[in-house]
Amino acid sequence: MDDPAASQEVDMSYRLYVVQLDRDVVKSRRFRDANPHASDRSPCLYVGSTAHSAEDRFLQHKQGKFSNRGWVEKFGSCLLPELSSGFEYASRVAAERAEAQLADSLRERGFAVWSR
Repeated sequence: MDDPAASQEVDMSYRLYVVQLDRDVVKSRRFRDANPHASDRSPCLYVGSTAHSAEDRFLQHKQGKFSNRGWVEKFGSCLLPELSSGFEYASRVAAERAEAQLADSLRERGFAVWSR
């Protein structure tokens, strides 16, 4: 018998999104520990991947749905589409790999970043 969840995965495409976080997020030790090389002036970001539009996923975060530690719900101010790749990925695994690469790249550019 076919697995409906598996067939859904095949039909989905995933994309990356970047959210600007308020500087108050650095009051969290967990966020600071994830960004030991960030300066006091480093812009703070959240990088995620989703099967939804970036706008829909941002609204879900702000409503507290499927939130990763609540960073975007509590501190998210806006989407920054110019920082996400704009590519679509055929699988969640590929999107999550690209998410990690984007987060690392943004850290190298001086941003403080939270990502899974």
